Amino acid sequence: WTRANKSKAWYKDVDWSAIPFIHLNDDEKEKLDWSKINYSEANNNDSFDPALIDWSDISGAKKAHQIKAYRTIDWASIDFTALDEGDKESIDWTKVNYSKAQASEEFDIFSLDWDFLNQLSTQFKKKVYQKVAWDKVDFSVGDSSAFDWSTINLKKAMTSDAFTLDAVDIDETKQTKNFKRLSAALKKSSADDILAGASDDTLQAIGYKNFVGKISTSLIKNFRTKNRNYSMVLKPLSYARASAVAVAMDGLLASAEDTSVADEIQTLVENTKSIGRKLFDSKADDRSLAWFEAQSGEDDQPTYSALDLQSFDQYSGSEEISLSSDSKLWFVIDRGAAPVFAAPIGLMPNQDQYEDNNTDLEDIISVPSVDELMSISGAEDIFDQAIDYVIAHDGIPPGFVDTVIGEFKGLPDAKEILNDDVNAEALYDFVEELIDFERPDCLGEQDYFLSEAEISSILNRCDEEFEDH
Repeated sequence: WTRANKSKAWYKDVDWSAIPFIHLNDDEKEKLDWSKINYSEANNNDSFDPALIDWSDISGAKKAHQIKAYRTIDWASIDFTALDEGDKESIDWTKVNYSKAQASEEFDIFSLDWDFLNQLSTQFKKKVYQKVAWDKVDFSVGDSSAFDWSTINLKKAMTSDAFTLDAVDIDETKQTKNFKRLSAALKKSSADDILAGASDDTLQAIGYKNFVGKISTSLIKNFRTKNRNYSMVLKPLSYARASAVAVAMDGLLASAEDTSVADEIQTLVENTKSIGRKLFDSKADDRSLAWFEAQSGEDDQPTYSALDLQSFDQYSGSEEISLSSDSKLWFVIDRGAAPVFAAPIGLMPNQDQYEDNNTDLEDIISVPSVDELMSISGAEDIFDQAIDYVIAHDGIPPGFVDTVIGEFKGLPDAKEILNDDVNAEALYDFVEELIDFERPDCLGEQDYFLSEAEISSILNRCDEEFEDH
């Protein structure tokens, strides 16, 4: 073997397709130089088992022998789950042909030791991830959390027929360029189906502004029925995107079954000139419409439903034209029975007069919306504790608002929403309003989400001080 391993001709002269590998003894297996074997021939040998390969021989060989071995090994036949720690250490994972491995029906991308691969140096890890055909990965069959989502080629991954947003570790990508790439891809109309298939937790973790852009507070008109809070969003979106935004705002598209919703929207539209001026931004079948939640029809196919913003009747399309999910309409969000903290936009009987008379309203609008603020992980806990503290101490002690804002700005995700354009003074006023929700005594336990009838009733028993308030 000493003479054979020194000879260039010997390994070339052997017909490796005819060698009975199954009959080699341990001494022969150990003394073979596995870097010099002609794997193109060995791959055609029924008795050849890739598990026999001594990877340390290949890693210690001359570069030319390494290149030839990695190029000719049948990677689709390698059982990656059977590799021991020594094999893993010896294999140059940047030279593995992952495309050939993935071509095998038996290959399982999840069987690779990703814990080991993710601990490689940044340079080598990137090379490994670049070689994987992410567009061929079936993300639905394995634990995708094993991957480093800050390194995956998201553009290719999203073209996989089995890609799902739920497979992505959103928190892992948020501090990397990959999150910007993900956001840019999700803002394209081609990503509607991907958004539609995402879970509530995933959509809330991404944040709606990262798949539809910022929605100005002035485009969110809040109202309430007897038992529930709602928002009508004046940003025309397809059904899938409208539904995703509703979920990301911790709500869902409103149901058309609650007829009181249409009544309140009619009051809102008729008393708010700014809505009337924008009605034609939300059109399908030559009608101004707002999405309601779709219902299951025949064969579980969705039947789309919207509110006609002229007749205020439910609209599901005509005999000639069906309502398409691609139509870009406003939408109505059911925010649930719990109180929703928001500036009183869209709640008063005369919206335009309210906006004209409120000099502080522009400051409030200049900061991110309440939903954006509350979507930040940890924000609700901070505000809940602040409100509890104020109630317990019957007021706001000096410096308390500054403390709350400091805690808020310290949250990991706050920087994405509180960018350099945010007016610090306006944010201070906003937080102070949020935790110091004072009311005239005559208003009692009512909140700002009042119908026109409720407001009239209160005004009849309250003085001018309340009108100013």
